[in-house]
Amino acid sequence: MGAIDYLHQHGLNAENLSGDQIAVWPEISITPEIESWIIQHKQELIAELRQQQNPDALLADIAVMLQASPGQLRALLSTDDIQDIADGANSRAYMLDYFRLMRADGKLPVCTEPPQSQMDSAKA
Repeated sequence: MGAIDYLHQHGLNAENLSGDQIAVWPEISITPEIESWIIQHKQELIAELRQQQNPDALLADIAVMLQASPGQLRALLSTDDIQDIADGANSRAYMLDYFRLMRADGKLPVCTEPPQSQMDSAKA
């Protein structure tokens, strides 16, 4: 069982912030024993969280949440932004906030068509 799986079994979520910082929530569910476990397994958690930072997968998840297409989201990002996602410098929460701001500014319209699945895009 991986470190992230352990947290999920205890009703917790985690996110890589920047550098060697992570966020684990909800805070109310972190017992002293789990806090100790997190400290002992911090490097393992960071490694697993960084592996999860696939920019395309992150954009696809956010696109579903915001009723947008991954292509619309990608168009708002530079190559450096994509690399920052891959490197774990831009967290899911940060990117979600960014795209919500873009929507509020009118730069990200609501997508009325269902998102194209990865299988459909692979066939094209």
